[in-house]
Amino acid sequence: ALTPLADDDEVAVAMCPSELGAAALSEALINIRLTLKQALRAGIINALERRSLEVLARDTHFVDRSYPR
Repeated sequence: ALTPLADDDEVAVAMCPSELGAAALSEALINIRLTLKQALRAGIINALERRSLEVLARDTHFVDRSYPR
């Protein structure tokens, strides 16, 4: 069964202006959670690291959530 999202923050992303292509400038929390889940399954991180990184991502304002480019 699908779990409903608890907050708009799960999907919020910062966007650049449409004149510049309206590209996402940050990552949605739901995508970060999925990436961490995949990293856990692949053995890249352990469960404690996953939880710690999820808390860090959740506590970071959505505008500031991004991976290095």
